Amino acid sequence: MKRTDDDQLFRLLRSITFGIILFVIMGGWVNSLSVSGQENEFEVTNQTIDATIDAKGNTHVRLNYEIDAHDLNQLEISIPTDDQKLSSYRVGIIEQDKTINYFSETSSGVAGSYQMTQNPIEAKVRITYPVVNSKVHYLIEYDLDQAVINYQDGAYFEGAWLPLLDSNKGKNTNITLNLSFAGQLKEENISYWLHDTQVNHFEYKNEEGITLLVMKLSSKIKENQPISLHAFFPKSVTPNNPNQIDIKGKQSIQTKEKNIQQKLAEQTKQRDYHLLMRTGLAILVPFLGTMIIYQKYKQIKKNKKAPIVEKTKLGKLPEPIESCLINSLVYQQEPGPNELAASILELGRKGYIKLLPVRMSTRSHSRVRSGFTLAFRLLEDMPNQTLLPSHERYALQLISLDMGEKKVITLEEIIAKIRQRKQNKKAYQDLWKKYSDAIKVKSVTADYPRRKKKNYLIIFSIIVLIFTLLLAVGITLDLINQDRSQWLIGVLVIIGSHILVQLGLAFLLIREYLYRKSTNQQVAIWDSFKSDLRTINRIDLKQFADIDQWEKLLIYAVSLDEIATIQQAFTHCFDMMDLEKNSRSQNADFYRVHGSVANILQPAIKEWIELIDPKGRWLRKISETD
Repeated sequence: MKRTDDDQLFRLLRSITFGIILFVIMGGWVNSLSVSGQENEFEVTNQTIDATIDAKGNTHVRLNYEIDAHDLNQLEISIPTDDQKLSSYRVGIIEQDKTINYFSETSSGVAGSYQMTQNPIEAKVRITYPVVNSKVHYLIEYDLDQAVINYQDGAYFEGAWLPLLDSNKGKNTNITLNLSFAGQLKEENISYWLHDTQVNHFEYKNEEGITLLVMKLSSKIKENQPISLHAFFPKSVTPNNPNQIDIKGKQSIQTKEKNIQQKLAEQTKQRDYHLLMRTGLAILVPFLGTMIIYQKYKQIKKNKKAPIVEKTKLGKLPEPIESCLINSLVYQQEPGPNELAASILELGRKGYIKLLPVRMSTRSHSRVRSGFTLAFRLLEDMPNQTLLPSHERYALQLISLDMGEKKVITLEEIIAKIRQRKQNKKAYQDLWKKYSDAIKVKSVTADYPRRKKKNYLIIFSIIVLIFTLLLAVGITLDLINQDRSQWLIGVLVIIGSHILVQLGLAFLLIREYLYRKSTNQQVAIWDSFKSDLRTINRIDLKQFADIDQWEKLLIYAVSLDEIATIQQAFTHCFDMMDLEKNSRSQNADFYRVHGSVANILQPAIKEWIELIDPKGRWLRKISETD
C-alpha cells in the first residue's frame, strides 16, 4: 500500500498527540524511578526549632527533625550563621524512650558520626546514620554567642534557620518555631517579626518563670529559603549581655522591620504580578492562536466551492501545457522515460528523425517482450536544431551521440555501447541529466499554476498545539513553584479547552485539505482527459479534430502513459499517408505497427533510461506516490 501525503498528515498529528501523552507518562515514571533510586530517600514528618535566650544574650538552639526514612545513609543540614560561630554543638538521635544518643564528631564518615563545617555564611552538619524503612528523630544542639543586642529601651534578637526539605524537594509540613525567654513577660511587651514565611497559628505561654512564643509556620517553604525571626523585648531578659549599644533602638528597629516587611510584600506583589502576567499570556497566546486558526478555517469553509469538472472537449487539450511538463506541473512527478518517449515522437512529428521498429539481433539481453527495438535515423533535410526547445535538443543528442556518419542507429546498439564502456555510460548520463534538468527548470519558470502547495495552516495549527502543550506544562510548574496551586485547576481547564479545540481544528483542517486535494480542479480536469483517452476508440476522431491535431494529442497520451487506446483509434480513423502529406511528421510508418508505442517505444526507452540512471528509478517512484 502506497503512503500518501494524507496518511503522513494523519500520522503526524496522531504521533504528536500520542507522543506528548507518552512523554508526560514516561516523565512521571522516570521521575518516580529517579526518586526511588536515590541513595537518600526520606520524608520530613515534623520539625521543631527551639530557641532559648539566656541572661547573657546567648541563644541556645535545639533542632528536632522527625523523619520517615525509606533509604537514608547520610543527611546534610545547613544552618545560617550570619558571621557567628556555632559553639557547644552536639548531634544525635532521640530514641523511642526519649533518651538521647549523641554521635561523635569525626571526618571518617563512619556510621553513628557527624561532621561539622563552618564558614561566615553558614554551618553544615553531615550526619552518617544508615536507616532503612524506619522512623528516626534527629537532634542538633548548638549555641550562638551574643545573638542579642541590648539597647537603652530593650533587647533585639535576630535568628535564621533553613528548614529541611524532603528528599524529593517537596514542601514541609508541621514546622514549629518556639522562642523562649527567662522570666515572665507580658505579651504586649514583646514584638516579633517573621520574614519569608507566615504564621498559621500563634500561642503565647507564660508559665514556671518562662515566657514562650509558639509559632506554627506555613508549610509552603521553598528550597534554600530561610526562616528569619526577629524579636524586640525588655532588656531585663538579658541583664548580663555584654553586647550593648547605649542608644534607644526600638523606634529605628520597628521602622527597619516595617521596611523589610514592606519590601518583602512589594517583592511578593511584584512576583504575583509577574506570575499573573505569565499566567495571562499562557492563556492569551493559545487563545489568539486558536482564534487565528478558527478564522482561517471559517474563511476556507466560506470560500469553498464544489468543483465543477467539465467534460474535456475531445480533440483539444484541457490546458496549454507542454507534454513534457504535465507530470511535473500537475502531478508533481520527476521527469522519466515517458517524457523522453514523448520528446522522441515530437522530434519525429517535427521532421528531425524517422523512427522505425526493428527486430532485435539478441533478445536475451533485453526485457522488452515484443522482441523489437527502435531504429533512429536523422533526416537530411531536417530543420535547424536551434529552433528546438532545450529539452528536445538534448533528446536529439541522446539518440544521435553514437550514430557516426551512418546517421542511423538502433537502441539495441546504443545499449550495447553503454554496457561495453563506462565512459560511454557517463556521456549518456550527462545528457540525460541535462534533459531532465531542462524539464525541471522549465516547469519552475513556466507560467502555469502549480497545484501542490504547502499546507502552512495545518503546519501552523500543529505548531500552536505543541506550543500550547508546552505552555501548559510550563505554567503548571510555575504555579506550583510560586505556591499558587489554587489557580492551577482554573488555568488548566482553560488551557485544556484550548488544546481540545486546537486538536479539533487540526483534524478539520486535515479533512478539508483532503477534500480539496481530492477535488483539485486542475488534477480533476487532466484525470478526465486521461479517462477520455482510455475510451476514445468508441468515437469517430475525425468529427472533433484533424489528423495533425490528434497526433499532438497522441504525444500527450505518451507522457500520461495512456497511449494504447488512442493509437489504435488514431490508425483506425485516419490514413497514415495523409499524415505525411499534410505535415512534416515522419511517424506514420511507426504508427502503422500495432502497439508500436505502448509495446515497443515505451518499454525500450524505459529499459534504456534505467540502465543510464538506476537511482532515478526510485526517485520517480517516490514522486509518483507523493
